[in-house]
Amino acid sequence: MGSDYNVLSITKDALERNQFKVLVASSKKDVVDKILGLITSEAKVGVGGSMTIQELGLIEALTQRGNRVIHRWLFERPWSTNA
Repeated sequence: MGSDYNVLSITKDALERNQFKVLVASSKKDVVDKILGLITSEAKVGVGGSMTIQELGLIEALTQRGNRVIHRWLFERPWSTNA
């Protein structure tokens, strides 16, 4: 764990020195919670071809919360809504 933590810490510091905002999460749920905290429930969200976002279940979490999510995996209807 120590080595992984050092790499994470060094990477985080380097990104922040280059004006990136860095959030570190400890689990998939933590990641989704942090992302949902950054996006308002009224926002329209566009998702490219990110397998990470798909695997996190973020599209479903946003849709269930009421966000309009536009993504590439729904070919007949390229957006998902609560309606």
